[in-house]
Amino acid sequence: FPLSLSRLFPAVSGPYRAPAAMSLVTLHVYDITNTSYETANAAIQGLNRFTKDTLGAGGIFHGAVEVNGDEWSYGYCDRGTGAYCCRPRGNTGYTYRESIPLGVTSLSPARVRSIVAVLQVQWPGD
Repeated sequence: FPLSLSRLFPAVSGPYRAPAAMSLVTLHVYDITNTSYETANAAIQGLNRFTKDTLGAGGIFHGAVEVNGDEWSYGYCDRGTGAYCCRPRGNTGYTYRESIPLGVTSLSPARVRSIVAVLQVQWPGD
């Protein structure tokens, strides 16, 4: 059965400085700029500046979740899993925009890795 992210990374509202046994969970937001056309990438960033920054209404974004110092994303690939890890705020397929603290989790790094391993099987990239 598919797992929901809210069950995997239960957030606790409150201060965003995690206690020793807790880990901060952060959403990293990127502008979608992975087309092979620079004109399209520039147009998307311009649209995002207008819709998100000017109107406060959204845009075309990629989101990734950081927990325990690893950033986890989902995206297309020809084969294998679509769930992958990269350096926080360092996804080279997109242009980093901002980070939003989501709260904290009490899940251990080992438990997070085991949950992500299940998601990697369940979420193919094609």
